[in-house]
This record gives sequence, C-alpha cells and structure tokens, in this order.
Amino acid sequence: MERALVAALVIDILEEDEVEQKKQKRQKKTWKNKILLCETQFLSLTLRYLATGESYESLKFQSYISTASLSNIIIETCEALIKVLKDFISLPKSEEEWKTIASEFYELWNFPNCLGAIDGKHVNITKPPHSGAYYFNYKKTYSIVLMAIVNAKYQFIMVEAGANGRVSDGGVFGNTIFSAMHDDGKLKIPSPTKPSSFEKELPFVFVADDAFALSEHFMKPYSQSGLTQHQQQYNYRLSRARRVVENAFGIISSRFRILLTTIHLSPEKATKIVLAICYLHNFLSTKSSEYYLRMINDVGENSVPALMQIEKTTSRKSTTNAKEIRNSFCE
Repeated sequence: MERALVAALVIDILEEDEVEQKKQKRQKKTWKNKILLCETQFLSLTLRYLATGESYESLKFQSYISTASLSNIIIETCEALIKVLKDFISLPKSEEEWKTIASEFYELWNFPNCLGAIDGKHVNITKPPHSGAYYFNYKKTYSIVLMAIVNAKYQFIMVEAGANGRVSDGGVFGNTIFSAMHDDGKLKIPSPTKPSSFEKELPFVFVADDAFALSEHFMKPYSQSGLTQHQQQYNYRLSRARRVVENAFGIISSRFRILLTTIHLSPEKATKIVLAICYLHNFLSTKSSEYYLRMINDVGENSVPALMQIEKTTSRKSTTNAKEIRNSFCE
C-alpha cells in the first residue's frame, strides 16, 4: 500500500460503512457518519498531509487553498478525527479485559501475564517562540514526546503526547495520567496468577526497555553482562514482547510520514496531529487489519528511519521485590 493511499483507504472504509448503515436504516448518528460531515476534500487534504508530510505550500498548489486556511482546516480536521474516533483507543475497564490482552501476549509472543508494551518517542518540531531550551532534547533538536502502551496486536491502548522533549523518560512517564492511575490503584490490574508451565504465581506486568525503571508492574531486561541461560531466555522473550510497541511506532512512521519530518507548528497543534495519527492507526488496524497491517513484515529495522528514542537516563535503583519478581519470570 503506497503511503499516499492512506487517505483513500480511510475514506473508502467510511463510505462503505455509511452505505451499510443506510441499508440497515439506522437513524442514530455514529462516528461513521459524523466524520463524513467533514468536507471530503478537507479530510482528503488532511490525510494526505499526514501520510506524505508534504508542506502547506505544496498542498496549496494542489488544492487552491491558502496556506493560512490549510493550517486551520488540517488542525480542525485532526480535532474532529480525535473526537469521533475516541473509542478506538481506551484502557481496559475490567480485570477480564486485561486478562484478554495477557492471553494474547502469551499466545502470540510467549511472555506470560503481560498487559502491554510501553515506550516513548520524540517527534521533532520547530523551536517555539520564547521557549528557550524547554523543548530541546538530548539529540539537539526540539521535540514533543509521544508515550504509548500497545497490546499484542500492535494497537494503542494508551497514548499521551505533548510533553516537552527536554524531560527525561522517567519524567515523561511519571507525569502521564496512566502513571497516576497506576499509582492510585485505579487500573484494575488482576491479581497474580500462575501461568501454564510456571510453578508459582506471577503478577501482571508491562514490558519496557532500559529507559524505564524496574518495578512490581514494569519489567525490563537484565543487563547484558554475566547472564545465566534462564536470564538470557527471559531477555529474549521480553524483547520479543516489547517489539510490538516498536513495530507500532514503525507502522505509524511508515504510513504517516509527517512524523519523520520537523513539524512546523506550535507544540499544541503538533500534539493534535500526533494524536490524530494514533487514532487513525487503531481505526485502520481495526477496520482493515488484513490490508493495513500486512505491511508489518516491511517494517524492519532498516526499512524506514525510526522515530527518536527517549533518552536512557542514569539507572534508578530497583526494589528487592521488583528484582525477585523478575527472577520469578525467568525460572
């Protein structure tokens, strides 16, 4: 699927659903016909901008719309996409929903009691006026951060964007709504259970890389020196499970090339663009998974430039309990 066809795919799905809805004579307005209230041309222009990363100047000559109007149209359309596709990204609301995700991770990626893979990436923006070094990151560019958790099927279950690129990984994650809900015990994480082929109960956890701290509900790899065979196997399984979030980022950066450019907008507007892309990703992977996700095999480490990884800061001390839990996962 060519990147420029993302817009056509979205519109085709919406139009097909609209036809089906009329056949069934439904009177209630849904996200399908709400989104079609947007001018098709405006939606197409916005999707083309997201998919190709073309400048407003380029789109101006194709659409005969001024750059000022294009800027308003694209941001307003992104706001509409976020609003009408809001149900396509949501955290599980019950223990059973969490367990479903964990079962899929074990079945597909052979990591037990995994509730999601977490990671963060930088999205480059131009330096906002009078911002000093506030958005200046360790790669010496200006950026906002996208933090996400992905299920076993490459879909986002949590996204938060807009933190300034200067903040460290721990600072970004610690300031998310998800982190606050976790600390307050509001996520409804299931009680520990004994996975098949394990001799003891294990807690349900999220998997992450070295940029995150090891804790009771967040597992990371062992350091690479002096590992036992069991620890090496644990690292391999964790890396395999964590790969889904890397692949999800690879998919959106491959299909929505605006993410690989420097976005010449304010942080607030850039955040709306990033969030709209995340909702579109889940929408497309839900409504046209066979077509949209078939490109996963094409998203290799060298296939497209990667989004910038969040900075790995000085390692933080892990609790004895967290280390014991990790040891239990590799027994």
